Amino acid sequence: MRCLCFIAVSFSLLTAAEAEEVSSSRARKYSKTLQTLVQAENEEELVKFIDRMGELDHPRSVVLIPPAATLLPSKANYERALEVIGTLENADSVAALIKSFKKARNLNDKILLLDAFGHRDDKPTGELVLEAFGNKILRIQLTGLRAAGRRKLKDAVAPLIAMVDARSVDRDLLWLESRRALLEITAQDFEAAADWKKWWNNVRDSFDPNEVPAEGSRTVVVKKSAHAVEFFGTEIFSRNLVFVIDVSGSMAMFDQGELKRKEAEKARIRLERARKQLLSVIASLPKTARFNIIAYSNNITAWQKSLKPATRSAIKSARRFVQGFLARGATHTDDALKRAFEDAEADTIVLLSDGAPTRVDFPSDYLITQILKNISNQNATRKLRINTFGFEGTGLWPDKIPGQPGGPRPTPTPKDVELFVDFMKQLAEDNYGSFQPVK
Repeated sequence: MRCLCFIAVSFSLLTAAEAEEVSSSRARKYSKTLQTLVQAENEEELVKFIDRMGELDHPRSVVLIPPAATLLPSKANYERALEVIGTLENADSVAALIKSFKKARNLNDKILLLDAFGHRDDKPTGELVLEAFGNKILRIQLTGLRAAGRRKLKDAVAPLIAMVDARSVDRDLLWLESRRALLEITAQDFEAAADWKKWWNNVRDSFDPNEVPAEGSRTVVVKKSAHAVEFFGTEIFSRNLVFVIDVSGSMAMFDQGELKRKEAEKARIRLERARKQLLSVIASLPKTARFNIIAYSNNITAWQKSLKPATRSAIKSARRFVQGFLARGATHTDDALKRAFEDAEADTIVLLSDGAPTRVDFPSDYLITQILKNISNQNATRKLRINTFGFEGTGLWPDKIPGQPGGPRPTPTPKDVELFVDFMKQLAEDNYGSFQPVK
């Protein structure tokens, strides 16, 4: 009760201060209010706090917006902070945020600010967005590329083309996001840097991004490469990735496809197909890549504590780990994703499963709702790309499963499969990724 009273008093102070200068002492009171709201996990009052700090539009108030949106993970508050910062009018407030970005130790605050600068059109924040291209931290680089695309910065075109050129061999996320930013700014899409340079040399002087017609969502077209890193036919651009592989009991099932049952039972066991693809993709990782593997059922087993470089010895160790996969237990997708987010340097999760999340104490539809909400909140600042892969069929059980007792086993219904596929699609769509069905 004491905490709630404090919040009420604090917000009465906010309202009373509407027309007043934000003194140092008042700023300290706002800071204490922020701490109290975070400790109380009061998401609704935090968004009001963000709005109020923006209304004051004072250097001492606006610097409290980033922690208000990041200390308690919330997609809604994060997006509100972007809107508020994007509409600030006081040049001194913007200067304070730029200074805060440069001095901030909290990476999440830096990401939010840079993302928010992508919603502005003033010169100082535009210059900071361009500077982010050369930052040593990949998350800041990627956020800067996206911000430049959103702002349609003409000054970003040349450095973006240079980035496409420099990353064309690696074909990593910097290469892909540079191309996406260029597409947003210019409505053009070339794979080769030479074609970009030729086009830009011809139009640079007359080009105005504001005259580019809005055509809704545009998609970068990526041609197949002999050196592409692929998983079930989908190219993986990340070089800092976590493979999250379902090894629950249903992964012992097989999908008949066009084969006869006996042939399919030998050739199309889900876990064996997953194992084969995983072994292939880790063997094709470039030396610049770092990776980890998490196998999950009702138990979560990680190959390593954190990402490891794709050296020969690491790949050999990872192969042994993958060879040891056994189909057992339930499908605790929530715990698996939670563990994947603990790899602080990962920028991509590759999730493969064949069924909706399951727990003894909660139904799948409830678990799905909670997972989607929790991941969206956690990923607001983290911006992990989640690519999902799902076995779409109801599947068939082999006559015998080594190490497992015989007898009747539950078979998913078409409705179960629909619930699962919708979940995997939504998870990818909400988190910068794509869904690939595995038939």
